[in-house]
Amino acid sequence: MSLMEENMKVPLNIEDMCNEAIDLASKMNVKLGYEPEDVIVIEKILNECHEKYAQNKMEQKVAWNLACLYGVMVGEIMLRNGLAEKGFHWTPDRNAFIQDDKDMSLAPVRKAYKRIINGVEDNILMFYNFTMQAVFGDIDLNDYVTRE
Repeated sequence: MSLMEENMKVPLNIEDMCNEAIDLASKMNVKLGYEPEDVIVIEKILNECHEKYAQNKMEQKVAWNLACLYGVMVGEIMLRNGLAEKGFHWTPDRNAFIQDDKDMSLAPVRKAYKRIINGVEDNILMFYNFTMQAVFGDIDLNDYVTRE
């Protein structure tokens, strides 16, 4: 079982995690809130984490813990800026996922973790923008489905 799978079983307190992400950012002299622009701030923080991870200056467990905090924060920003109104919510049985009442499921914590591990190819801002555009109808997801 991977570190990610192991930790996904731990129940999350979303409010506490967001507060911890905000506090941690403030210790770095960075203001963080729940506005869409704050995803840019989170992307910068995750980029710094990636640089440390890539230089072997950050352990995988630390990377996961930071991804949890900032991934949850991105999820909350998404929910507070329109996804909740579209029926999305944190799914308690799959802890770090956001899901709607249909079939769409989002994993902002996993995306934040991949951002730290893989780098810019897993940009959290692009994840945010693509998701918001898809949910609000600015992108036709059928354009991204592989057809046989």
